[in-house]
Amino acid sequence: MRKNRIFAMVFIGLIFLVSGCATVNSEWKKTRELDTVSGYESFASRYPKSSYANQARDQIVAKKWEGVKALDTIRAYEDFIMEYPKSSFVSGARERLKVLYNLDPREIKNITNLQKAKDSRVDQPDLVSRLLMAGANCLDDNAQWINLEQGRAIYQMLKNYDGRTLTDSMRRVIVVSINRLHVLFLVVKLGVNGSEQALNELLLDYGNKSMAEDYLNSGSIGLHDGGAAWARRNGYRIQSGPGSHRVRWGSF
Repeated sequence: MRKNRIFAMVFIGLIFLVSGCATVNSEWKKTRELDTVSGYESFASRYPKSSYANQARDQIVAKKWEGVKALDTIRAYEDFIMEYPKSSFVSGARERLKVLYNLDPREIKNITNLQKAKDSRVDQPDLVSRLLMAGANCLDDNAQWINLEQGRAIYQMLKNYDGRTLTDSMRRVIVVSINRLHVLFLVVKLGVNGSEQALNELLLDYGNKSMAEDYLNSGSIGLHDGGAAWARRNGYRIQSGPGSHRVRWGSF
């Protein structure tokens, strides 16, 4: 009698297992036929440990990538890289951003005129990102200007933005990892009030010893604290002597 009872319990358990697999298979088939982001998200949420879960997640990323390419805007590509930094599509997003970030001299002059006219178009987030990248491209690895005329024009335009607007775009541009060091140089040179905290956070996440020394020697008390925090986290002691000093806070 006892053996029969154990057999019955195992038999019933197997029925439930087969039934559960049939349900997952059926739901996956429906999800594939629907072929939408919301459908794949729903499936991955309901069946996170199923054999199809990774396929569903891959489809979510692929579908969103198609949507990003259709929009073809700086903000869309930045958002995608920030949300899916390990995706195989990230390299394609960066390559497209390099094109979209580009500003030619005619556009720079037009933006200058828009600022003078107090035209609201200059506050578009994509434009701020483009200005940051264009300015960063005017600097070399020692924070020296390699295109003085264009660099000065962009520098003056960026000085007109408030700290919140500038730091929001700076975070995005640095996270997408295109010319990251030069962007940090540029923002330190700008010396915009309210940007120190964001700069310090970015140093901790992406900085190195030379950049920490730049912060310590920049002339900004706030950045000095950030450089000191980086040193403590990474096991360095701060001593007097020669060190990297490529940028000065608020100095062109």
